[in-house]
Amino acid sequence: MTWNYRLCKSTYKDNDYDEVSYEIKEAYYNKAGQVWAVTENRAGVFGETVEEAKSCLEMMKRAFEEDVLDMDTFVFAKADFEEGEEE
Repeated sequence: MTWNYRLCKSTYKDNDYDEVSYEIKEAYYNKAGQVWAVTENRAGVFGETVEEAKSCLEMMKRAFEEDVLDMDTFVFAKADFEEGEEE
């Protein structure tokens, strides 16, 4: 299973207004390269060393090179792996 960071757009509706939010989340891909899941919570920069944190940030910056995933309308692909299977 492969993954990367993606920029996700969500609209939060209230009685008086709609609030649009953009967050970086982890996206997971099936064997066909289609997104079948994204994390519920936004991702944060982390690492056990400064270099690892920098590497994480660089990976996140690549999310801006991909299309934004509009979570209000996005249709997820089917997962096509067996539980415990890794690529």
